[in-house]
Amino acid sequence: MISKTKTKTIMQLKKARNNFAGIGTRKAKIRLNKKAKTDPLAKAIRIALEIEDKSITAKKTFGKWQEKTYRQKNFLIAELIELFKSEGWYFGVHKSDVQATTHIIYFEIPNCEQISFHYTPDKKLPGYAKKWDGKRNSTLKKVEALAADILKDTITKNDLESLPKKKEAKKKYKQYHDDLGQRLAKLKDSYDDETYK
Repeated sequence: MISKTKTKTIMQLKKARNNFAGIGTRKAKIRLNKKAKTDPLAKAIRIALEIEDKSITAKKTFGKWQEKTYRQKNFLIAELIELFKSEGWYFGVHKSDVQATTHIIYFEIPNCEQISFHYTPDKKLPGYAKKWDGKRNSTLKKVEALAADILKDTITKNDLESLPKKKEAKKKYKQYHDDLGQRLAKLKDSYDDETYK
């Protein structure tokens, strides 16, 4: 049986599949992959998005599939650790209060709020000197805010192909760019929302 919290988190991912950064997770991942070749920030967001995807996916699977998904998540966390080491960005661990993992790993991606994942490292990692920000199930939204900013110049008319008229598509395209700042502000404001505490 899946708990209410897990169900809410799974629904959050399903919604993001279509709406993440205004283009959905699939298109966002493809575009972040392209940018990640030259931009370590885009690479960090891309890896963090995949980790979160694996975390949420694991919550709705069982047995061998769940174990496989968690192994993939751990591999991606190790990849993000290496990127953080090479860039000199701050990360570290706290002891976990959850039985299934030994630690919680925290990452501070530049221009992004603190993100964290439950994790059982296979080697000693530095401690994290700061406290958890107290925002439950907020990583996807935090990653989305920075991804939307990184990807804002990649929205194209092709993203709007489903619209029946060119005039309507142009209007939607312009509106997307005009409203991006407002949407980013709303995302950042939503971090203070009680639902994440």
